[in-house]
Amino acid sequence: MDTLRRFIALVLLVVLVTLAIACRGAASPSYTAPPIPTPARASPNPVEFRVMPAHIPMSDGAKLAADVYLPQTEGPFPAILIQTPYDKSRMWPGLVEAMKGDKDSFGFFESTRYAVVVVDWRGKFASKNNPPGKALVQGGLDGYDCVEWVAKQPWCNGKVGTWGSSALGNIQYQTAAHKPPHLKAIMPRVADYSNSYDKYYTGGVLRKEYVDAMTLIGWGAISQQVYAHPFDDGFYDRIDYINPKEVEVPMMLVGGWFDIHDLTRTFNDFMKYGSALAKRDFRLLVGPFTHEGVAKDELQGELLFPNAGGFAREEQRKFFDRWLSGIDESAGTIPRITYYLTGRNEWRFSEVWPPSGVTPVAWYLQAGGGLKPSPPAGLTPDVFVSDPKNPVPTVGGNNLNRWTLIAGPADQSRRVETHPDVLIYSSEALPEAMSIAGDIEVRLYVSSDSEDTDVAIRVTDVYPDGRSMLVCDSIQRMSLRESLKAQQFLTPGRVYQVSIKAPATAHTFLEGHKVRLIVSGSNYPRYALNTNSRQGTPKAATNLLYHDPEHPSALVLPVMR
Repeated sequence: MDTLRRFIALVLLVVLVTLAIACRGAASPSYTAPPIPTPARASPNPVEFRVMPAHIPMSDGAKLAADVYLPQTEGPFPAILIQTPYDKSRMWPGLVEAMKGDKDSFGFFESTRYAVVVVDWRGKFASKNNPPGKALVQGGLDGYDCVEWVAKQPWCNGKVGTWGSSALGNIQYQTAAHKPPHLKAIMPRVADYSNSYDKYYTGGVLRKEYVDAMTLIGWGAISQQVYAHPFDDGFYDRIDYINPKEVEVPMMLVGGWFDIHDLTRTFNDFMKYGSALAKRDFRLLVGPFTHEGVAKDELQGELLFPNAGGFAREEQRKFFDRWLSGIDESAGTIPRITYYLTGRNEWRFSEVWPPSGVTPVAWYLQAGGGLKPSPPAGLTPDVFVSDPKNPVPTVGGNNLNRWTLIAGPADQSRRVETHPDVLIYSSEALPEAMSIAGDIEVRLYVSSDSEDTDVAIRVTDVYPDGRSMLVCDSIQRMSLRESLKAQQFLTPGRVYQVSIKAPATAHTFLEGHKVRLIVSGSNYPRYALNTNSRQGTPKAATNLLYHDPEHPSALVLPVMR
């Protein structure tokens, strides 16, 4: 029974993070629609709303089912539109929890301030009996129609914003790309605009846990395509959700350091390629959150960040108040980036990413497992084995769910650092705190007795009590070290330099803590295993990691001055 419950919980969670179908296309025409009918049932949640069913007409004759939640006070109201493929009738209690957090009152969407409209996607649940439409563009076209219908209702003041996480965030990008005239702000949470290669492969290694989860809940066709395109061959570029230039509406993006998406790259993409309006009114908030725990006051992995969730929800409220209600104009002057500095557990602000004043500092691997800012002097390389029959387990990290795996920061000392096939390099206890913000890079010199192998890295914060808490991790397939487009197999015994980059983070190693780098040949099941052979027959690879004056392997940290 416990196994069945865990399976059901996994299915429900992963559904909430499945990909929305990519879209691009022309905007739908406007139309006139009748107002929604009289309330039909009582609100199924502790917040006082009038709940009314609706069927929103689409420009092609389809009708999408919706639930409209209206405050008990007199309108008209600005409206929040939520488009879901996961059953509108079941979402509201969860949305209430997401809005209010674990202990705060209903403070995100004020019950006296906003109307909330929850719509089932075309083909899903109460909207399933509809013509399929044009698959590659339908999400955005339907979003356009929903926005414009909501804006025309007598209870709406004509200003509409969109909100939602993961797939509910993806469709917001698509909707905004079609430029509904009454769409005034969007808030995608833990959702990226891009469908790029590295969404599925890190350093050329399949993100197995993420991709297989999609198969588990019925998205096998997508998973099959991902498995069929193991290289960056252009396939993923053709299925991007949108182009940043297509979004011309204020946007607040909400993410987490332990989410499955690195949204600092999304921010920089919009700053580089986005429209002038998007650049001006784009806001990014990144907390210590996992994908499922975004903006919640709860454990993220094995650490509690009690001051994170409430602040994040308040910033979201301020953003909508600024653009939909006009009652908090100060939100227009808040910094572009609001980010959480773990370790110190405090919020910081910046106009750019990485923040100004960050300097890359190399910490060199030393003989005997040391890690120092001074170049290495040892001559003997260290040995680590990559054995697909005995992989190093995944413990924490940017995982999709927390039922089959821990998602978020987790102690590596018990199951990872005791594994026989890992190398550990640690600094001395720091005499003073050291803060980092940005991308971490690990530059290693490696040889192997095999034609291919993987190099997995984990950076941890070692507490005085011995816990080795994960900060970030990554991996690189050695045959794809030069290019992700085609393999270049290794010559056994030859030394290769490899650069491994981890997702962005912001963290403080406190005084008395240690910086640690863990190197291994696997991180399973987060990443797929390497057979270590050109033919695909599984074999153990014996690898050497060099740290001498000619091969200065190093952990490069983005140190804040």
